Amino acid sequence: MSSIALARAEQPLVLALDIGTSSARALLFDRRGRVVANSESQTAYDLTATPEGGAYVDADFLTELTASCIDHVMESVADSEVSIVAVGTSCFWHSLMGLDADWIPTTPVLLWADTRSGDAATELRSTIDTDSLRNQTGCVIHSSYWPAKLRWLKTSDPGNFARTTRWCSFSDYFLWRMTGADCTSVSMASGTGLLDVRQGNWSLPALEIAGISLDLLPVIGPDEGQNICLDGQFGKRWPLLSDACWLPGFGDGACANAGTNAFDSNRIALSLGTSGAMRVAVDAPSGSDLEIPADLWAYRLDHKRVVFGAAISNGGKVLAWLNDLLSVDFDSETMELAGELEPDSHKLTILPFLAGERSPIWNDHATAVIAGLTLSTGKVELVRAGMESVALRFARLYVGLQRVAAAEHEIVANGAALLKSIVWQQISADALNHPIVALPPEEESSARGAAVLALLHTGTVGHISEIEDPAFGAPRIEPIETNIEAYRSALTRQTRLERLLFVAGSSWDGS
Repeated sequence: MSSIALARAEQPLVLALDIGTSSARALLFDRRGRVVANSESQTAYDLTATPEGGAYVDADFLTELTASCIDHVMESVADSEVSIVAVGTSCFWHSLMGLDADWIPTTPVLLWADTRSGDAATELRSTIDTDSLRNQTGCVIHSSYWPAKLRWLKTSDPGNFARTTRWCSFSDYFLWRMTGADCTSVSMASGTGLLDVRQGNWSLPALEIAGISLDLLPVIGPDEGQNICLDGQFGKRWPLLSDACWLPGFGDGACANAGTNAFDSNRIALSLGTSGAMRVAVDAPSGSDLEIPADLWAYRLDHKRVVFGAAISNGGKVLAWLNDLLSVDFDSETMELAGELEPDSHKLTILPFLAGERSPIWNDHATAVIAGLTLSTGKVELVRAGMESVALRFARLYVGLQRVAAAEHEIVANGAALLKSIVWQQISADALNHPIVALPPEEESSARGAAVLALLHTGTVGHISEIEDPAFGAPRIEPIETNIEAYRSALTRQTRLERLLFVAGSSWDGS
């Protein structure tokens, strides 16, 4: 991540918060989008995962964890002459939590990976016009989104469901705790499955399907800074932030695009961390007509831009699982030998659905499959095939993204899982048959994106051209011509196996 000493940073600064599913962090950026050296504080945490598919975290715990990160950042600049004009927040998309009349949580924060509403999603898909809803909200019916989760909560926890007076994302609750403001961003709202993505307001048909009324949702705010400031107690706790404008949280995927300066169709952002996604932003002001390709979702970056994309549930976790299973360290000889294998030479076909799958099949019940094992299959072959299986999923997503991206586009890659492996970067470029610009391994695009959006939406900068491009000078990985056909054949096998075992959203029962 491009950094600059505080003494050389261009004022004013912005504080970026990055609230993810495994850690919370806070750090300062200057007016040109450069991180201020030694200003970062990060604390890891473990979400609660249950055998029946639960994935959640306590809202107040995560609030205090994030606030403690802010404490450390403010202490690092307490004796310096700094001006902090805004606070921008990147937060996980698709979270859902309930609050009662006193704003006490009635539920934990349910994350996108919480699949307990999978049966509710299946039931919904059989009773409504799913194409019509997707064309309005940009989201499919799936356990990741609110319609299925709300219907599941109504039956699984009717008491708390009934006393809930506000349904919101975690970032909305955090904003209220810090400032007292009851609102959300159009970016965060677009990840719920309840937003009319064209108009930029809540969808009444989607609310009816979810079984809630409009008064139970926060107001969707404008993009521009709304003079939301800290309330008294936190203003005293952080005097340097007392006059800063707090923006409602942005979805982490939107921030990943903003953090790579991917604001138009000329640049596709590819993220490979624990999970993965490919996204492209296009100009589409709220109220404009919008065609949503069948195999993509559509969320909003802000009221001016829509982000088309596709996401996989299984990214870096696939390699991490294989390495744990096989007792392989990332920098081991096994990983080195895996990098030396010829593409698809193992002839294994892996469906890497350890946690179900999102795009393009949206199947909570899909499970991982390894086909083609023989007595000669070893650790090296399995590790190589695991990396290739994820790259092939991206190749599948890329077909849809090309329909909305500019003809001459670039792909900018970020995410720790990919950026720390040159081998995986080459595999991905070969599978996509397109060059990849690899950001530095330490680059944190979501945090930087929150800062960039705060700079733009408060008018601190007038145009993205005033902000440094993190892809400038980054290495470019070209596809190797002789490898392309091997991966094309491997993708055909993977797709054929997927369609054989997981027909129409079913799970494989061995029959």
